[in-house]
Amino acid sequence: MECEYCIEDFNFNIKVADIITKCKYHKVKGALYKPFAAAPKGLCRQLFYSVYPDCLAVLYNGVPRCGKTRVKGMREIVSQCPAPCGVKARIKSKE
Repeated sequence: MECEYCIEDFNFNIKVADIITKCKYHKVKGALYKPFAAAPKGLCRQLFYSVYPDCLAVLYNGVPRCGKTRVKGMREIVSQCPAPCGVKARIKSKE
């Protein structure tokens, strides 16, 4: 069974618009990245793109997207892909 929400061909690019502060990854203004390079191999891009903001929230102890509950010091959050009844992912800090 194929998921109607999974898109194999993303029709966009990611371009570095400006570099305001020093970055060890992005050194050239105008560098162009393809969407498949922004997600780990073998992981559905929809799931990765959906849970990544929550990964950063756990990593930096910040506040995730609107509608997600978070308290200071929380080391774990559950998120899911955009498909109704889709794959859920538990994001947990290693600390």
